[in-house]
Amino acid sequence: MFDYLRSRRGEPAWRDVYQQRKQQIACGVSKKPLSAHQAAWLFVCNPRKLKWRQIWWQLEPLRVEDEELGRAYHLAQDFRAMITQRQVAVLPRWLKEAETCGIPELRSLAVGVYRDYHAVYGALETSYSNGQTEAQVHRLKLIKRQAYGRASFEQLRLRVLHGSGVTHQENLRMERLSQQKCV
Repeated sequence: MFDYLRSRRGEPAWRDVYQQRKQQIACGVSKKPLSAHQAAWLFVCNPRKLKWRQIWWQLEPLRVEDEELGRAYHLAQDFRAMITQRQVAVLPRWLKEAETCGIPELRSLAVGVYRDYHAVYGALETSYSNGQTEAQVHRLKLIKRQAYGRASFEQLRLRVLHGSGVTHQENLRMERLSQQKCV
């Protein structure tokens, strides 16, 4: 009855409003503007992994409406491709473009990369990574933090060895072997 009265007065029924909103969401039309975090994610994400609605309704308007954002998108995508595909030859050209683009944030990134140029070049050139080492250091710090700073080195050592699956008997055997080598 309420819907009937609203429709007689020219107001859309709640079902109509609901259906319109549902269609807007399905088409990607959003009432809320993108946050800076969402826009940054769209800029650095692989375009092949985006849905067409994200590209058509969110990314393209940003790129088309503002020339500076278009340049930023182009440089961000080039940087993403250079890192993921390890394109060493692209690095000098990208740095020059980033320095001259007129966007302070990208210029700052280029200055930082220039500061550590040899490390970045080496990281792009080789397939080696210190990710495993960093993960182990992170794990050790986590275990140490869980002890609230009260654990001795021996307790931390036992905890780390226990987490790696080394039994107490194997631990004792390794200790004896290390003591024999020291003598």
